[in-house]
Amino acid sequence: MLTGVLGAASIVAGLSSGRLVGRIGEPRLAVIGLANGAVGCLLRVVPTTGTALASSLVFGFALPWSFVAALNLAQRRTPDALQGRVSGALMFALFAPQPLAQGAGALAIARVDYRLVYLACAVVTLIAGAWLTRRSGIGS
Repeated sequence: MLTGVLGAASIVAGLSSGRLVGRIGEPRLAVIGLANGAVGCLLRVVPTTGTALASSLVFGFALPWSFVAALNLAQRRTPDALQGRVSGALMFALFAPQPLAQGAGALAIARVDYRLVYLACAVVTLIAGAWLTRRSGIGS
């Protein structure tokens, strides 16, 4: 059930991301995606079925919106002659840490209460969102 909700939300996020990029821009969409990720982490701390479903719904929007924003921004701001290199570097930066992060997460969950892992994830995600907000001048 959790995976189904996450998948359905991801489809909606993917379908809505193009329109949102046009309306609010890539930096804002990335920040909203990061905020969704942080909220999803915080909801996972509460051990109920309802909050688990809500977190899956929120998580479903987090990654697609953040990734679409990053990919669109890189593509839009990169000269044509460098598109392939920049795209390859961005894909590497986004996906190469995944196996290490999964291993670190498995180790953390084995040794630390899962709620602390989700709280730490929420804090790091909020810090990243705050940095992006400040760096991009959102709200100025």
